[in-house]
This record gives sequence, structure tokens and C-alpha cells, in this order.
Amino acid sequence: MHQDVLLIIPCSKAKIWDKNPTIKNVKAKDAYISTYFKLCKRIAEITNARWLIFSAKYGLIPPEFVIPNNYDVSFNKNCAETVSFFTIYQQMVKYEVYNFNKIYSFCGKKYNKILENTLKMFKKALIIPFPKDMRSIGKRQRWIKYLCTKPYLLL
Repeated sequence: MHQDVLLIIPCSKAKIWDKNPTIKNVKAKDAYISTYFKLCKRIAEITNARWLIFSAKYGLIPPEFVIPNNYDVSFNKNCAETVSFFTIYQQMVKYEVYNFNKIYSFCGKKYNKILENTLKMFKKALIIPFPKDMRSIGKRQRWIKYLCTKPYLLL
């Protein structure tokens, strides 16, 4: 495992409950089912880097974190259930995010802003692994597929 690299990947609106609404208690790595999430998960597994999922409801969670049931919370809309800045800060301490030399985020602009603001408290910078012109999800997906063939670019 690459101890100095952390990948932060976003949760997704598409969840396992969209296919099977009756199941309960699903590990985060299996709960999110969007194509983008699956690609991010794949690059995390290929690089053998440590990774966390960034959820607007739960904050920074490890892949094994158990999600009890479906939810629809996003930083992109006003929602009372959004995780607090303080909770995200506490999670960064808990997961010792400050010990990583490279912290990559595959999240979108709004999520990255929250991560960047929190990481400033630790004097750490967030690395966005996409070229500037890759704002659309489709372009990012193609870039992640490319990174899957050349994972050393992240290490």
C-alpha cells in the first residue's frame, strides 16, 4: 500500500437502493453504483493507495463504513442533513489525513472547495488530478480510464 498517497472520491446520487430498496447496512464501497464512482474505486484499487469517500451526509468515510439505508444529501443543494465543517475536520484528524504527502481529490468543484478549506487547517494542499479543461463528468471519466492504464502517474 502506498502510505503517502490518499485518494478522496465522491459518493454518488446513484446507490444500491435504486436497484434494491429493501436492503439495509451496505458498506460504502458497495453502496454507490454510478459509473463515475466505480471508475474512481477502480483507480483506488489499482494504485493500492489509501482512499476515503466524501459524502455530504457522512463526511469522509472509509470504504468499509456501513451505510444503514438510502439518502439524498448533497453540498450542491441546501440540506439540513449536510455534514458540518467541524465533523469533516474531526474525520481528517481521525484518519490522519495530515500524514499523507499527496492528497488527490476526484470530487467536483463544490466538494473540493470544502476539502481545500479544511486541509488548510493542516497546512496541506489538495491535488486535483484532472487537466483544467476537464470539468464535465464525461471528460473526467475518460481521464480516469486513462489513469487506470498508467496508475504510476498518481504515485
